Amino acid sequence: VAPDLVVEVLSASDREKVLSDKLKDYALIGVQQCWIVRPVAETVEVLVFDGYALQSVANYAQGQDVQSVVFPDLRVPVYNVFVE
Repeated sequence: VAPDLVVEVLSASDREKVLSDKLKDYALIGVQQCWIVRPVAETVEVLVFDGYALQSVANYAQGQDVQSVVFPDLRVPVYNVFVE
């Protein structure tokens, strides 16, 4: 059973090819939503499964709240994602 939501935190050493491969794997198993956290940029990108692949639907930055598509009541301030 695939999770409904995956949060992928990128490191400075992560390559786009590795991320692309992971997203393909997530889509193959039926992950409904993926949040890509980019610490350097302090952004969170939201992708949703469209039946074929995970597609980007929103990008959130400081001062905004990340809104889940799968869990409508889940809202997370971007600031809270990066607070130590």
